Amino acid sequence: MIDGETGCSSSKIAIETNKQLFHVEDSSATYARKIDLILRYNDRKNVDLCSNEWKRSKVTPELKLKQQSKNLCINASIMNSLHAFGTSPSSLLAIDMIGDDIVINRSGKLLTKSYSIGLHGYIYLLTKVDDYFVAAPHSILVIPRRFSDIACIENTLLALFRFKHFYTSLIPALRKRIAANERLQ
Repeated sequence: MIDGETGCSSSKIAIETNKQLFHVEDSSATYARKIDLILRYNDRKNVDLCSNEWKRSKVTPELKLKQQSKNLCINASIMNSLHAFGTSPSSLLAIDMIGDDIVINRSGKLLTKSYSIGLHGYIYLLTKVDDYFVAAPHSILVIPRRFSDIACIENTLLALFRFKHFYTSLIPALRKRIAANERLQ
């Protein structure tokens, strides 16, 4: 994992390709998109696996939407880059922590006052279908603010373990494909 506004190499490749196709006269330097956290496989070669974004609760809705859209585009670029290694997963998982306080009804009754339990986000599944990328919610993530709401974290932990399992099961196939590509070169 690489955190702290790190550049995603897959996005730089996509930007350079688009410049060559649509802006031939553009000779300006190309920079990778900055990401809060990149999950990267690094054995002998750096390979981006997914891009993840975190936002504070005080960020405007417009900025949240912009960052979520950027994260979707970068993860689509990552899926296309994985195809270059011969490992073309049909989908990938990614995280967007959008920072808003999540509000629930404590008793489950309609008339009871709702209260904030903490920050939240989600894991989404990005799938490529007929050259189109489709995102679907996978899991809700909640980070409780109070100890009394700690039970809410159980589903978050289970979702994060599923996220980990998804990528640890992808690595062996990726490792084999990279080794095979290196032998061919």
